[in-house]
Amino acid sequence: MSYFINSTHPRGLSFYIISFLSLLAFSVSVSAQDFHWAGVGFMGDYAKRDTLYPYSSRVFDDHSCDNTSCFEVFSRTVFKGQKIAGGKVKFTQAEPGTNAIGVALAITYERLIVDETVNSHYTNKNTLNSIAIFGSLLFMDLDSNKLVGAVPTYIRYDTASNGKISDKEMYGIVKAMLVSNELKINFASDALSRAKKYSLPSDKVRRAQIVEVSSSTKVNDVIGYSKDAMNYFTMQLAQVFEGVLMTETGIQMLPSSVGHIVGGKLKTRLSSGNRVIELPEPDVAIKLNLAKLGKLQKEKANGSGNTVCHAARLNFSV
Repeated sequence: MSYFINSTHPRGLSFYIISFLSLLAFSVSVSAQDFHWAGVGFMGDYAKRDTLYPYSSRVFDDHSCDNTSCFEVFSRTVFKGQKIAGGKVKFTQAEPGTNAIGVALAITYERLIVDETVNSHYTNKNTLNSIAIFGSLLFMDLDSNKLVGAVPTYIRYDTASNGKISDKEMYGIVKAMLVSNELKINFASDALSRAKKYSLPSDKVRRAQIVEVSSSTKVNDVIGYSKDAMNYFTMQLAQVFEGVLMTETGIQMLPSSVGHIVGGKLKTRLSSGNRVIELPEPDVAIKLNLAKLGKLQKEKANGSGNTVCHAARLNFSV
């Protein structure tokens, strides 16, 4: 199956696929219960943090908030007293052997895309810097370390400059996205907003997972990334698609196996301690192929700047 996607209208994708996958989206949830906060952190191999999430990991390692990670402190504040997935978040120690469910906010990847553009009539800025942070809110059995549910999370912030922003500026922006509401957007609040609409599934619910993302040679040429960069790009594409499916159709999605999941297991480094989380087998495996990609840039009618958008054809199979 093929779909045409315009990045300025991302919700259009679900219009075409909702009828095809709606059989998976029947609603059965577990009985209401509270969740124990398991901290913030990262998915994947933390030894590769300088490649996967260089600035986010530096923010995480900043323990200047009462000898605690400021990312952890701010996220706790956001989730305190909030109701998500039919239960409340508790900041108490879970009793061993009770199969208590923990919830953790984990980052999978961060990225900076730099687009050089023509100066507009109203500003002398010639570069658009797009900064994004990807991740998931993970629900897990604290005794067995088995995944119970997950909510994909993604935020992006754009800023204009003359040339690529400096390392110091990049760190400051990522820090603001993780530990404050200075930019009117932050990672924890986005996860909370999505989790409020989420229902934790029972064992009877069928789950889908994106297991493969590929792209044509022509697409690779348009993007112009190295092999490693393309691997990270496909990881991002999988998570964005995962989020669209879950938000627009109600389908229960397992975290994409494109990237950090090896042998059905997910390594995490959390403020509460490192965990290896075991994922259930997906009932439906989804494969994506980015067949075509085009970039369009056009000056706005009022001369206030340029509009950049991408159009793509995405092949989808199960």
